[in-house]
Amino acid sequence: MLKNYLKILLRNMNKHKGYSFINFAGLAVGMTCCILILLWVQDELSFDRYHKNADRIYRITYAEEIGDAFDHYGLSPFPAAPAFAAEVPGISTYTRLWQRTGLIKHGEDTFDERNIFYVDKDFFQIFSYEFVAGDPAV
Repeated sequence: MLKNYLKILLRNMNKHKGYSFINFAGLAVGMTCCILILLWVQDELSFDRYHKNADRIYRITYAEEIGDAFDHYGLSPFPAAPAFAAEVPGISTYTRLWQRTGLIKHGEDTFDERNIFYVDKDFFQIFSYEFVAGDPAV
């Protein structure tokens, strides 16, 4: 029976080449879009899920509206975190990140570093990273 269906499929494809091309092209484009959307959703749902308490980590964002433009930024005023921790009872700890650039000198060597991050002391209590060397509690 399957052999018969394949024979009819090939005959119809040969008889109606234009419609067959449009149908297969539409199917290919639809499946490609579906797969890309599913990959995007999977990436969004898996973002930073490797941390031990990922379900308890939240990020404060800053929303800005100028005219018709509306943007979200991953930043907030620096004193916001301690103020929220004092006022909101559900916040157990917080950390802030501050990105800087600068020259680092070690002995006679000087390095021009672009991604230097300063963080609060509780950073490694919130985010679980494995250390090759050193102690995160220090």
